[in-house]
Amino acid sequence: MRTVNKLIGLGCLLLCFSVAQCDNTTTGTADMGTTDLPSGLGISGIAPATGPNSGGTAITISGNGFQSGATVTVAGVACTGVTVASSTSITCTTPAKSMTCGPTAIVVTNPDSQTTMRSDLFAYQSGTLGFAAMTTLNTGAAPRHLAVDDA
Repeated sequence: MRTVNKLIGLGCLLLCFSVAQCDNTTTGTADMGTTDLPSGLGISGIAPATGPNSGGTAITISGNGFQSGATVTVAGVACTGVTVASSTSITCTTPAKSMTCGPTAIVVTNPDSQTTMRSDLFAYQSGTLGFAAMTTLNTGAAPRHLAVDDA
């Protein structure tokens, strides 16, 4: 995670903002590949491939061997609204995982405890834009001031 601060002068207007974003040095988990069990349980694709680390991305997991009642975790946190559409498709909504950027593990666990995991098919991206703390500036002899807020 990296924070970028910018100070912009626009004539008599001075703005200050801060943006937190992911960089390539911070990842959620290392790439661990696929764990396939003899039953053929496996993940072959995830769409979309990226989503903000604030969560809320509806994803579709493709694969095989999914059972009704399966659970899904993303970066170790449970997905919400898990629906097993068929033995080859699951949909759910990603959880928030602040400070997590880059590739992250998706784990599907069937009710019979069989588990499969892929960490190379989905990545969290930074979804945060924030403003720096307010700064008071002198405006000269006249009692004029400007306050900019992100609320």
